[in-house]
Amino acid sequence: MYKYLIRTKTANPLFWFSQEYFYFRNLKEIIKDGIVYVIDEDGVCLFCPFNFVINSFAVFDNIDFVWASSNSIDFDSNWEKNFLDEEFFYNPLDFLNLSGKKWKTFRKNINKWMDKDYDYFDISGMDNYRKEKETLILKWSEDLEEFYDADILIKFCFFGNNVKGLFYKDKLIAINIWDENKKYINFRYNIVDRENSFISEFSRYLFYIDPVILKSNKLVNDGGWLGKETLRKFKIKLNPIAIRKIYSFKRK
Repeated sequence: MYKYLIRTKTANPLFWFSQEYFYFRNLKEIIKDGIVYVIDEDGVCLFCPFNFVINSFAVFDNIDFVWASSNSIDFDSNWEKNFLDEEFFYNPLDFLNLSGKKWKTFRKNINKWMDKDYDYFDISGMDNYRKEKETLILKWSEDLEEFYDADILIKFCFFGNNVKGLFYKDKLIAINIWDENKKYINFRYNIVDRENSFISEFSRYLFYIDPVILKSNKLVNDGGWLGKETLRKFKIKLNPIAIRKIYSFKRK
């Protein structure tokens, strides 16, 4: 168990705050004088350090850069703020009633799949549908301009605790992957075969109405848009209940 995540569980966690993510990314903790720092393999301080003594986030003179933080952390004028990304939050209960104008397009798109003979079930585990997972990931990644953190996606897909697959005509056409922290479900990946129209919308819909997600009684943090405006527009059309800006901070 990472002490940073244990101590910050009452805070408003960022998208990257989970035991699985820390483990799969091989993040390290440095604890010194009652302060815990989260460091990546290059020695970069990823998140605002946490002070065990005052039980709060704090910024210290021995660091010059924090990769990701929200505005809720008090960085003074000695720090330069640069936009990193946004986080989109959703209430799964909203997807149980798709009536109204704001859901018109989404409703129309997923209705194209409602009457089809599909299956959606857990495929977690290294040996469960291994070949099918590999085939879909390769096909999906071919259409991407950039493939961020491919090694982490592979670890989540084959070793993560929460992986579900959508099958149509006995073929795997979509994968949903998530993890969680004390406050949120983190929707990590939606991997799809784009030859199937509107499969991204439909597989996301299945994620949100999944009894496992609904019974968690947690909001979903769907992460950011990685500088891809089309992805941002897509996530806005899913009617988020909140959008939080995330920044990097560099000491002047």
